Amino acid sequence: MEQQFKQIDLGDLKPFAKGGTGECYRINEDTIIKLYYEGFPVDRILHEKDGARAALVAGVPTAISFDLVQARNRLGVMFELIQGRTLSELVVQDPDRAPQLGGILASIGKTLHNAEVRKTDLPSPTLAIRKELVKIDYMSEEAVHRIEQYLDLLDQEKHYVHGDLHPNNVVVSVNGPMLVDMGGFSVGSAMFDLASLRFSLFESPDAKKEGRSSFNGMSHEEEQAFYQGFMQTYFGGEMDPAMEEPLYMVTLLKKIRFERLYGARYPEEYCADIRREVRAVFDK
Repeated sequence: MEQQFKQIDLGDLKPFAKGGTGECYRINEDTIIKLYYEGFPVDRILHEKDGARAALVAGVPTAISFDLVQARNRLGVMFELIQGRTLSELVVQDPDRAPQLGGILASIGKTLHNAEVRKTDLPSPTLAIRKELVKIDYMSEEAVHRIEQYLDLLDQEKHYVHGDLHPNNVVVSVNGPMLVDMGGFSVGSAMFDLASLRFSLFESPDAKKEGRSSFNGMSHEEEQAFYQGFMQTYFGGEMDPAMEEPLYMVTLLKKIRFERLYGARYPEEYCADIRREVRAVFDK
């Protein structure tokens, strides 16, 4: 069934937030529109809307999605406006709460990962990595084949996966914590969400800089305390040492995709380190 996008006029309204896929406009006290950049695929827009609905059904509070819209020759989705502060902002405001706030993110992740998967037509989180593998020219065919085999193994797991689980993507409102940015919602290995958190806190280009992160505003000490609080809550204590290797491997897979998509924006040394690490692990 063909999807209908309702034509609206934004007038001279300016975006209050911008991201990698689009801009957000506040329509009124209760509603925003996420307007995707021109040419953004329709199926990915519908996917984000469907992901928000699936998360709600799974018991994870998130922004309610409303109409599909079109404005300024671009497509978008109308969402409920969530008023509040992100977990990152709350950590910066009160660093002593970092472990507790990490625990809030872990509770959301556990709820999502343990939910019964009812919407089975969502893509796997491995799909985005597979798309980039075919373009890589710094590994042998044997190495690429080893990665594909590992991705096949991960695809055997069937959990809801947010796809970008980090403290910027939880807003604490008067109604409690709300998970946002559902564009990467998928079904597969929960390890992808744990790897997203580790990458954002410790492996991203911003994480390698001294001082506070320009991505989440936290100091490295606050990020470490947040992460420890997350892990303690998620695993009910210390993580089983046997899980360290798969977590490392999935984090490395995310680094492969990051280098492919965004490497040109960052220092060559950072990208070269990723390529060396990938070859050392898979080019044996």
